[in-house]
Amino acid sequence: DADFKKYRCTMVLGVETDTQDVTGEILRTADTSDIRPEDVYKAFEGFSGWIDQKPPMYSAVRVKGRRLYEYARAGEEVEVKTRKIFIKSLEIEAIDFAHDSNSKKVTFTVECSKGTYIRTICQDTGEALGCGASLESLERLASGRFTVEDAVTLDELRAVAEGAGLSTDRKFGEEIPPVFEKYILGIDYPLWRFGEVIMTPETGRRFIDGWHIAYRECISVTEPDRDPDKEPEPKEGADRRMYRMYSQDPAAPGGKAFIGVAY
Repeated sequence: DADFKKYRCTMVLGVETDTQDVTGEILRTADTSDIRPEDVYKAFEGFSGWIDQKPPMYSAVRVKGRRLYEYARAGEEVEVKTRKIFIKSLEIEAIDFAHDSNSKKVTFTVECSKGTYIRTICQDTGEALGCGASLESLERLASGRFTVEDAVTLDELRAVAEGAGLSTDRKFGEEIPPVFEKYILGIDYPLWRFGEVIMTPETGRRFIDGWHIAYRECISVTEPDRDPDKEPEPKEGADRRMYRMYSQDPAAPGGKAFIGVAY
């Protein structure tokens, strides 16, 4: 839950819709001829650190046991409470104010906590500017340690297989050919915010069998490293108390084998 998400977004000024993006029904349009680039920068100033955000009606958030989009599609009204979200960074990449058009667009990147609605950031910015705004495009650039730069398409994997003379019609459970090993990440790769515990093989077996393991039985314990001034606290301190558990194993990478998670 504490991992950040990063997005690139383009919003169009002067248009408000019921879904807060350009695919929705237009509720109003407004003149943007007086909006200046410096106005946009000023409107974004409040999007930093902890802020309150109200989820959009067209979202999967549950209220009274139903999704908000179910209320919206039925034309029903329901009270939606604001939620705390964390904005780690928001940077404007481009401001496109065409001289021969009333259409004004702003492209920005935002790094934020789970549960943040980027289209709501667009709408709130439009309200601050007095002209309204809607999300036009959205691309996820990163989620925790996973980044778009490291992503691999299925076509690329097929090309690797064909280049190695391998059939692309493989059955689940078959051994993975060595040519694909560089594309495979360890199961503990996403757990980088967790602490780390290293145990002897004997203690590791006891852990796998469900025994409670005391600190004194571990070879080493590294606590999670978090900067509370720059990062949101996990829900109920969950990630702060979570640990990656390893058993000593000379044959494993780094001399340790990942065997589970504990808290």
